[in-house]
Amino acid sequence: MAKKLRKLQERGPGRPAAYPWDRWLDGKPWKLIQGEDFSVSLRSMDNNIRKAAERKGLQVRVRMEPPTCICLQASEPGEDC
Repeated sequence: MAKKLRKLQERGPGRPAAYPWDRWLDGKPWKLIQGEDFSVSLRSMDNNIRKAAERKGLQVRVRMEPPTCICLQASEPGEDC
């Protein structure tokens, strides 16, 4: 059943990032290995990388190297990676 509140609580900081996006999106090329650096599928990780870059206002190049690797490099908009 719904419960009436006296006051709406402010939202907390949220959950911590699952991956070290600040490091991986630092402009240097990175090769990530499934099972070591991430546990999701390559396609899901590709999506996660692109969303993280978008949240930070960056552009990113991503290359999948099946079956277990994904490479990335981020840059500021308008810059070449």
